[in-house]
Amino acid sequence: MWKAFGASVTGPSHISKEMPNQDAFICFNENPKMIAIADGHGDIKHKFSDIGAQMAVKAAHEVIQQYLYDGVNASNPAKIKYLLENDIAFEIKNRWKTAVVDDEKLFGCTLLVGFEFSGHLYFMQLGDGKIVVVYENGDVYYPIPEDERYVNNMTSSLSDALAWMEFKVEILPVTDSIKWIGLFSDGVENAYPHNRFDDVFFYLDLARAKVNEDYSIYLSTRLELAASYSKDDTTGVVWTRAFNGDNDGTDWDIDNPTILFTSNPYGWKPLTQVISGSKKYKRIEYAHRMINCYDSNQIGHGNLNPVSIKQIFIDEDSSKIVCIDTIGDFKNLIKIVATIVEGTPMTSSHSDYKSMDSIKKVREKLVELQRMIRLCYSCGVEYTDACPLCGSKTENGPYLEGANGRFELIYDQSIFLHHIMPIIGGYDPVIGEVVQHPKHPSVWGIKNTSGHLWYVNGVKTGPIETGKVIALTGDQIRTIIFELQVSIQIK
Repeated sequence: MWKAFGASVTGPSHISKEMPNQDAFICFNENPKMIAIADGHGDIKHKFSDIGAQMAVKAAHEVIQQYLYDGVNASNPAKIKYLLENDIAFEIKNRWKTAVVDDEKLFGCTLLVGFEFSGHLYFMQLGDGKIVVVYENGDVYYPIPEDERYVNNMTSSLSDALAWMEFKVEILPVTDSIKWIGLFSDGVENAYPHNRFDDVFFYLDLARAKVNEDYSIYLSTRLELAASYSKDDTTGVVWTRAFNGDNDGTDWDIDNPTILFTSNPYGWKPLTQVISGSKKYKRIEYAHRMINCYDSNQIGHGNLNPVSIKQIFIDEDSSKIVCIDTIGDFKNLIKIVATIVEGTPMTSSHSDYKSMDSIKKVREKLVELQRMIRLCYSCGVEYTDACPLCGSKTENGPYLEGANGRFELIYDQSIFLHHIMPIIGGYDPVIGEVVQHPKHPSVWGIKNTSGHLWYVNGVKTGPIETGKVIALTGDQIRTIIFELQVSIQIK
């Protein structure tokens, strides 16, 4: 029988600054059987994050109960994981945002959740902290992949605009071999900073402790010790149970434990990490790449279960899109494309995506969006008519015009074949990139990545080879790309 325990200790640094404990936790032993913690950011910019943390665990409990226990009666773990990665994560963010009302940054926090449903354990994590599973043989398993971005107190937050994309989800079947499960704020991990697994002994110590009326006291004592090292608020919630038979854990190899962990495929970066901080014009580019991969069968077809955007990665060596699983039917592709572009799951996105029934229509939609986007370089925001902050228009901004119309040029933008000619078939490769001069950032250029020679009218230095750059230094440049004339205007 599982027993839930939780405790939270105010960090010495918070005490000295007369700051409240900014962590929060919940434990529920009945349906839904759930444990969760939220860690408020300790900076003055997040001065109400203690309230934000309380709202976060409350929102997680309410949304999961509504979707899984009071709503759909799903039993397929793959489909439940898809729901958690998309709709549930999105709704947790929205419900939390509604609850905090004020400036979200003031209430920023992380969130870790564990719950049992239909014979499986589900874990959700946004931001730092650690989820730990200890087995009866002493093996320690970390189910959520470590995020290399979380260094020097950097972390994802519920206050991020696309926070739902940052939720990571993993599943484990419920088995008798699982002895103990713990969710901990980063106050524990930071107490043992010399090695990424130094904190394993902290978890093993708690997993071996006797489960009786004094366990809550013991948990608090261990958290107090960790807080004295990390100086931070330190919080933990656990599910634990007595060992099977007479096994009391004395045969565990405490000095050299077996540590298992999940990690992202080597050299692959989650697409959500790439686009969660990106502007819409970049998200549209990745949607184009997604369609190209699907159309050329690089990511396959025919999966019966829906594939989430969180199963899609970027190969950092080739910049190609790769997928953990094959994409399902065309409707699944549309959901992924809509999610990438709009930053919301399909169910909350624009209805016009649902009516699309061909790759051609999807491409036309994306090209139309690209034509409309403008960027205010003073305010750093995108718009379609005028900047919502300063009211200015980039009528004098640089643009590229070819046989497929006019497109604004934005730094770090990829140039596809559709920028210079209408796409009839499925071939729409990236042919160039907008770049800045490494020593003179005010000078822009377009780098040829097409594998073909480009020709510039009036330039005597010869053709622009692959890897070379056309410097955008004049008012107007006329180039020949794929035997088509392209005009680049700079005013």
